Amino acid sequence: MTKPVTSVDEYREKWPQFVAAAQSLGKRVREILRDGGIDFRDVIARAKTVESLYGKLAREGFGEISDVHDLLGVRVVCNVEPDIARVADSLSEEFTVVEVRDKSREVRERGEIGYSGLHLIVENEVACRAEIQIRTILQDAWAQFEHGVRYKPVSGETSAEIDRSLTLASGLLELADAQFAKVQALQIEHSIARRHTIRGDEDERSISIDDLRDALLEALPGKRLSKKSHYMWGLQLLSAMGISSPAALRRFLAGMDPDRIREVMHYRYIPGPVRLLDDMLLLAFGEEYVARTKEIGEDPNRERKLGSRLAKINQA
Repeated sequence: MTKPVTSVDEYREKWPQFVAAAQSLGKRVREILRDGGIDFRDVIARAKTVESLYGKLAREGFGEISDVHDLLGVRVVCNVEPDIARVADSLSEEFTVVEVRDKSREVRERGEIGYSGLHLIVENEVACRAEIQIRTILQDAWAQFEHGVRYKPVSGETSAEIDRSLTLASGLLELADAQFAKVQALQIEHSIARRHTIRGDEDERSISIDDLRDALLEALPGKRLSKKSHYMWGLQLLSAMGISSPAALRRFLAGMDPDRIREVMHYRYIPGPVRLLDDMLLLAFGEEYVARTKEIGEDPNRERKLGSRLAKINQA
């Protein structure tokens, strides 16, 4: 592990290294989530600016710069609040987590209204520690606006009226987030119900994104959605193996046991539905699947990862 910086002047000198380390950390987080098929909206990485570090040291009274755990920061933005736990679970299996802070719960326990999401403090080779913030879209929007008003006010100070307005806004956004989560749950229920009514031409037409989404919702436990790009990738995987119609997809999934997949793969967290499909296809077709799909997608290490997962299957 790199020796931590001990002064702001040293941090200023090494700041380009921290910028590069932040981008590397963000890339790793993005790859972990994509590889696990975890639904997320965006990953933003940054190294704290020298000016921001000065402000934090003065504002929060840190004794040493080594006490600042967010010199490197990554923000993962999710669609709805239930996604936060899934992201945290997947990242916790890949990083050494030093501390978990549920900022929203902390605010509620103090009897206040606030909206900050979940923060993971993880070990990092460059900065010793880094902070990964996991928020919904609305949490992220509110936090950025609130930070600008409270910590960088135009007039130099905030007022009671501004604080009250921010508190009301955070409460409204919390209610909106809860409604968005409800909408997603209703969408899942609708998709499952819809699938039972549309069966007529399943042997004749090609699989659509809706077909794949609905089939996975019906076949897999957990009833979770994935990103549109994940479903598009899943369609490519199915096509490579000659599974081209909704009926063929349904027959394939009916012959697979999700519990068996989890037992064989020893998942440390629950992967997304398309990642589960990927593993089902690997279990069913073995080396042929590796050969046909090793170059599908954006992961340059896919062939190596498939080989590792196939070895795990063969050892089971």
